[in-house]
This record gives sequence, structure tokens and C-alpha cells, in this order.
Amino acid sequence: MPRAVVHNHAVHCTAVSILNRPIPAIHYMIAAAGGNSIPCAPYATFGTRELSEHVAVALKHRKATLLQHHGLIACEAQPGESALAGA
Repeated sequence: MPRAVVHNHAVHCTAVSILNRPIPAIHYMIAAAGGNSIPCAPYATFGTRELSEHVAVALKHRKATLLQHHGLIACEAQPGESALAGA
């Protein structure tokens, strides 16, 4: 169960999230997110149940997901680890 969550608006994450496609394993750090890609959760208004449901689906079996048109969320068991996953 994650105890730490990092949410950022890194320029490159935000730019890639506009494509609404997962990031394929083009770099070995993709595996740090828990799979062979980093998914992109569909857009929904912030603070809504719809957004939380999209994020929950995207994070299933993963430690990170892009948020369409927005940025990135990364989760880890320990706070220090989560910052690295979101970098």
C-alpha cells in the first residue's frame, strides 16, 4: 500500500500527457513504474470521483501514471522513494 504520493506538472510529463497514450519502455526507468509502460489516465475534472476512478485504474499494478492534459502521479511505499519515481 503506497504511503507517499507525488503529483507534479513537469513540463515534459505534461507535454506527453496531451497525446493520451502510455509511455512505452523506451528507457530502463520505465520499469521503475512497475511495468513495461507508464499509462495515461483519461481526463476528468480535478477533485471528482471520475478522476479518482481513472487514476485508480491506471495505477493498478503500476507506481506511476500520466494524467491526460495535466501531469504525473507517482506512488511508493516510502516518501523518499516516491520523489524518485516522479522525477
